[in-house]
Amino acid sequence: AVIAAAADHGLDPRRFARLNDMLARPEAEMREAALAALAFAYARDARGGRLNPQAVARLITATPTLPEAGEVLERLAEAVDAGAALEGWNPQHRGYRALKASLAAARANEAETTASVRPVLSFGQTLRVGMSDARVPLLRALLSLPAAPDPIYDDALSQAVRAAQRQHGLKPTGRLDRRIVAALGGQEAEGTTGGSRVADIVANMERWRWLPADLGAAHVFVNVPAYRLEMK
Repeated sequence: AVIAAAADHGLDPRRFARLNDMLARPEAEMREAALAALAFAYARDARGGRLNPQAVARLITATPTLPEAGEVLERLAEAVDAGAALEGWNPQHRGYRALKASLAAARANEAETTASVRPVLSFGQTLRVGMSDARVPLLRALLSLPAAPDPIYDDALSQAVRAAQRQHGLKPTGRLDRRIVAALGGQEAEGTTGGSRVADIVANMERWRWLPADLGAAHVFVNVPAYRLEMK
């Protein structure tokens, strides 16, 4: 049940699919081995094992403390509630728990937005006058321009984009780039996760996994984007 709810922690259930399939095998010893491997795989991912921080950027010095197989299985064997023990490999910090709650809310909001079927301008190549693009009709509607027979990025559209760029404090190039698309409420094309609130929350949950499980009774917490330092 804990592994089935892996997505609630921002984990990728697809990473456990092959081992889950092995549980359907008729051989008892195969199922037992698969269950042990599944628990270990979950615990490793929960503690930050699915991504090497240095693969994101060499300046990241975090080194997640990953559990060994014997450590995981011993904890589960001794636990009164094996499910709670397995889920306990996820960070227990207050900040992480707040992100987990935000993830559930963001997914619910995305589902509600999707159900409303509201067309949204998507990111794509930068458009200049004379180019053809499937986003042009929606862009014309967003900028209150009349519909046109062809999806051509024409002079009138370029001028409207230039005006929108000025309105949003952007350089008025008249070209449709990622900045003005974002300002107009754009998002990644369907099938991608970059730029979405859910993806941002999952990324920050992963960063919590890179921290020690116990930060100590007293520690310094530095929030770089907020220019804030706290002594806990």
